[in-house]
Amino acid sequence: QETAIDDLQSTVESIPTAPDLSGELGDLRNTLTDLAEQVSTLESRLAELEDRPAPEAGGSDVSASQIEELSAALSEQRETLDAQRAEIDALKGEAEAEEAAARDSARATLQRAALTRVMTALDTGDDFSPALSDLRETGADVPAALADAAETGVPTQEALIESFPEAARAALATVRDADGGAASSVGGFFKSQLGIRSLEPREGDDPDAVLSRAEAALRDGRLGGALAEIETLPEGARTALSDWAADAERRSAALSAANALAGTMN
Repeated sequence: QETAIDDLQSTVESIPTAPDLSGELGDLRNTLTDLAEQVSTLESRLAELEDRPAPEAGGSDVSASQIEELSAALSEQRETLDAQRAEIDALKGEAEAEEAAARDSARATLQRAALTRVMTALDTGDDFSPALSDLRETGADVPAALADAAETGVPTQEALIESFPEAARAALATVRDADGGAASSVGGFFKSQLGIRSLEPREGDDPDAVLSRAEAALRDGRLGGALAEIETLPEGARTALSDWAADAERRSAALSAANALAGTMN
């Protein structure tokens, strides 16, 4: 995971910056300004000629020819001006698109780096609020299950595995006391007094079998499966397991939220 974080940091540092098209845009803007001035001059000259009185009979038609010549020149300049404007718009669009792509790439890389730190903290049980803050700064929508657990961290998988046997024995003791199993047989007496329980998963709907499958699921990394098994226990057994189950649910909710968030970044 540390290697993954280092790789992501290297990726962030190697992201190329968007190309600088300011020089090209500046030259085109200067050309556009010159063309606009030329068009304005031609329009003024054309307006002057159009305002002159018509020539008398027998006089020269210089004014009409000048107007025709200026009109043609004005049309040509306007076409050039429109072409220059279109070129500027295309360059601006290209620059904006490349800048947006570079920005999105950098943001995605930073998001993955921050999420990797969050996932690492979920494995170690550490506080991950700084990583979550970095994740928020990239614009990511942080799920409540992660935000609620950020400062305290969540129980690790190893901690849940280690604490399960004691919680399971307490749950079985509650059930056996409730149904009088301790006095029904010598075997029941020893099971109750010594907290004997099944250590290998087995079939059946009795609490011992259910807890054996829950523990097997937990050791396999199927936390959701373990919690689902516990939900089928009698109420007394669930109450005895409530603290352990609350820790497991916190971890399960945070992992599910982190995985869902990772899915939105792919």
